[in-house]
Amino acid sequence: LLLLAVGYVTWEARGHLQQPAEPVSPSQPPRMSERPAPILLSEARTLAGSGDFAGALRALYAVTLAALDRARLIQFDPARTNGFYLRTMPASATRDLFSTFTRMFDRKWYGREACSRAEYEQGLELAELICATPSLRPAREPSSNRESGSKQP
Repeated sequence: LLLLAVGYVTWEARGHLQQPAEPVSPSQPPRMSERPAPILLSEARTLAGSGDFAGALRALYAVTLAALDRARLIQFDPARTNGFYLRTMPASATRDLFSTFTRMFDRKWYGREACSRAEYEQGLELAELICATPSLRPAREPSSNRESGSKQP
């Protein structure tokens, strides 16, 4: 009887092992900073609308990191700290705004301080100012020089 039980368990185990494996799905969603800015901004509004102001602030901060990376003012790497980004940014008004936003974000997100609607709105204003910096705006298509009378070679 014991042999029969061991044989049955072995047979069952082999049957389950030989079944085709299910496709593996990614276990981690994309990092916040790797997501497109319009999606992050929309997510920030949704989170704020539901009262998750700290989560909304995090989405806004990710938008600024992505914009600063695109402008080559920082080199985004998830292993780096917010303080590292500040230390490596050139002195400018954008750096000053980013410094203010970073201090607030670090207190609210990592310090787990409560985040109010007013603080979220302050973060939104800072994110908009940072992303509105001319060097951080998306490049426009080259305009035609016909209007100015210059000729193309």
